[in-house]
Amino acid sequence: MALESAERLYLERQVTLARVVLVALALVALLEMSGGLQQPGSVLFLAVYLLVALAVVLYQRVVNEAHLQVPLGADVVALAFFLILNPPASVAWFLFLFVVFALATRGNIRAMLALVSAAAIGVVLRVAASETFSWWGLWHWLSIGLGTLISGLAMGFLGARERSHLERRQFLEKTTQLLQFDRGLTESIRQTLGELLLEFRCEQACLAIRDDELERIFVWKVRAAETEPSGPETLSPSRSDTFLTDAFEVSMCWEYKDGKNTGFGWDRRTGHRVRSLLAPPNSTREEFGARSLLAVTIDAGGHPTGRVLLVNPENRFKAADLRWLEQIVRHIALPMENVFRLRHLRARAVESERSRISRDLHDGILQTMLSLNIQLDVLQRKFPWAPEEAGKELGTLQSTIKQES
Repeated sequence: MALESAERLYLERQVTLARVVLVALALVALLEMSGGLQQPGSVLFLAVYLLVALAVVLYQRVVNEAHLQVPLGADVVALAFFLILNPPASVAWFLFLFVVFALATRGNIRAMLALVSAAAIGVVLRVAASETFSWWGLWHWLSIGLGTLISGLAMGFLGARERSHLERRQFLEKTTQLLQFDRGLTESIRQTLGELLLEFRCEQACLAIRDDELERIFVWKVRAAETEPSGPETLSPSRSDTFLTDAFEVSMCWEYKDGKNTGFGWDRRTGHRVRSLLAPPNSTREEFGARSLLAVTIDAGGHPTGRVLLVNPENRFKAADLRWLEQIVRHIALPMENVFRLRHLRARAVESERSRISRDLHDGILQTMLSLNIQLDVLQRKFPWAPEEAGKELGTLQSTIKQES
């Protein structure tokens, strides 16, 4: 997912601060090891590098809207140049870890993995070239290479996790904004399900809500290839097995493959795995043409009221997908409930207004119209025998009609 400008700026500031911290640690380590005498070139380089990093931090602090950044390519060149100065390996690790973190936060996972692998191999070769071969030395080389590999991957994981956290927060904010009463209930739900389709790369997304008061089930479906939006289906409670799977307390992932049904899930209240997970009904598979699906419960008023189903992803569902969907559904449950409540309030307000208008018509103009009809019927009979008297009464009726108008 592409990050918005605010999230990108936040990550860049994190990278800027990490640059200052790790370059400063590298300088301290170098001074502590050599006393600043044996590596004057490396010390000068790190000092200049640190001053540049501090200048960027101060500039961003003073000019809050500034987007001044050191290009990542410059950091890679700086690391390469620093290695040419032949500093101690333990000092070079600090700059190496910073570049790994910067690559991961910017989503360059392949470049990050390539750098970590190259660094692990390079440090082993460097240590091996400076020592005579021995079996103990071999274990020494491998342990240094393994340490470099693990530390690099761990730092990359932290950077990638930071970016993933921002991407997910951005997605939750976006889906929440879609659930607006002004958009209408159906359109809000349709757009939210559409975002879930894109996020999980599925063929179908479905929301099924059970209304106990009306004794109906409302089902919204969105398909990846759908061109015309459709409203909700209104079904009888007898179809609840198909869409609700009658297991509100279980979040599940299920797969139909080679005639076998396999899946996993856990109790959404405790997070404990369900060992003997019941398969969804066959009607669920037939309804969606499902090869695999995720099912998560959505609450309203603190009680389970429906299910969100995702069907047939491009790649196989994993436990992380189910947890992510649970988080999304928990996040959108309250704004979706608010949209439902506002819809019910509007429906009740409309019904109340209709009842008031009906009462006003019944007690007012309808009574007058009925009286006029009776009087006209009397005049119709009286007119041939008493035309003058009928004329006066017609004038009175005309005045009544003007008053009611």
